[in-house]
Amino acid sequence: MSKLNEKGDEFSITAVKSSSEAHGARVPTPGNAVLTEEFVPPDGGWGWVVCIASLLTNGIVFSILNTFGIIYVYLVKEYATDNPTISFKTSWVGSVCTGVTFLMSISASICSDRIGIRPTAFFGAALGVIGLISSAFVTRLELLYLTYGLFLGIGGGFIYSLSLVILGHYFKKHLGIVNGIVTFGSSLSTIILSIVLPIVLDSLGIKYVFLILGGLYCLLLLCSLTWKPLFHGDTNFPVSSTEINMEDAVSCCSCTKKYLNLKIFKTRGYLIWFFGFSTGLFGYFVPFIHLVKHTQDRFPDANAFILITCMQSTSGLGRIIFGEMADLECVNRIYMQQTAFVVMGVVTACIPFSASFKGLIAISLILGICDGIVVCLLGPIVVDLVGLKNTSHGIGFILGGISLPITVGPPIAGDAYPSEATDPTTDISKGLLYDRLHTYEIAFVAAGVAPVVGAIMMCLIPRVKQ
Repeated sequence: MSKLNEKGDEFSITAVKSSSEAHGARVPTPGNAVLTEEFVPPDGGWGWVVCIASLLTNGIVFSILNTFGIIYVYLVKEYATDNPTISFKTSWVGSVCTGVTFLMSISASICSDRIGIRPTAFFGAALGVIGLISSAFVTRLELLYLTYGLFLGIGGGFIYSLSLVILGHYFKKHLGIVNGIVTFGSSLSTIILSIVLPIVLDSLGIKYVFLILGGLYCLLLLCSLTWKPLFHGDTNFPVSSTEINMEDAVSCCSCTKKYLNLKIFKTRGYLIWFFGFSTGLFGYFVPFIHLVKHTQDRFPDANAFILITCMQSTSGLGRIIFGEMADLECVNRIYMQQTAFVVMGVVTACIPFSASFKGLIAISLILGICDGIVVCLLGPIVVDLVGLKNTSHGIGFILGGISLPITVGPPIAGDAYPSEATDPTTDISKGLLYDRLHTYEIAFVAAGVAPVVGAIMMCLIPRVKQ
């Protein structure tokens, strides 16, 4: 077992030999070496295999989520009926999957502390495979809420959050750049899948696309097996059924305290960052989802889909470059993320006032860079605020916390998955703002306010040592 001690602002992992010997447990160490008094992540070795596996995980999970807009068009055609709400019902298949993916990160952190990172991640990958393959044989749209929405969402949530948690076991000095490399996988894979997916859909149809994606998800089964944890989480929580006190289990509150590490919310910095980050996400994804439709309305002759490629390209570069910068001692990671939120908010609010398509290209490039900064710093900031021991719960809580804003934000602004095939004169369920105002101008301005407010809230975070 391991115990994390706090010495000022420094965090270290110390072996508790007496506890380990009493339970007959053995502390996992790199290469089965003898554990020294202070654990230091190896910053290399097998860690690079773990890094590549996490990169593939991020790439596969998020490329499937990010390209649902393409699948959405074919689902509408597949299940086309006289039902005037078919577009709205289909769009919620993707929204449920996305929301559940982030929400289940909380459960993933609980399970990883109790049964281990590898078994939890393997279960998530297996459930994702089941969800995608079963979606290929669904004959009713409503069943996709179960197979694609819940099964794939739960599976993705279980394996995605742990792909970030495991990095703290192997890296400390290079944690920023490693997170940048790992999160770069989602940008690269999204670009590739957005090009390949329409071709495969036209050639083979939606059924075989689900089967192919299910096969792709099988790779995550292998990736999860490489994630060997080097220390256990908080030892105050039971790791086996024999340690559960049945008298305490009678009380719901006692069970909650056992399985949820709510103590991390007593850390003022993490509590403020949690609410600030969640607030910023209410408008965060609005430009990523609705910019294409806005461009089609304003500049019908322009290739609006190139804006997505621009955002994903600079987002990938931003994750690598600023991930490396985040490892410098002179750089404050929280300040960097705050700056990205402010710039993103201002630029998002400027979208309706762009008088040319070139202006929207420039805005897309800036949005991509800001996205790269925000995403690659999520894991390192959690480690800075709550320490290595509490990383799994810290990441789980923040991903679960943002599940609500990223699910409801875009539908409020407009149609969740606009497409080139959609006729704006007949499209229904445009969303609250677009439906009433017939323009995205107010939606983009309002979306720009949320990230700025979130950044302002982060100003209250006490300064911490990275």
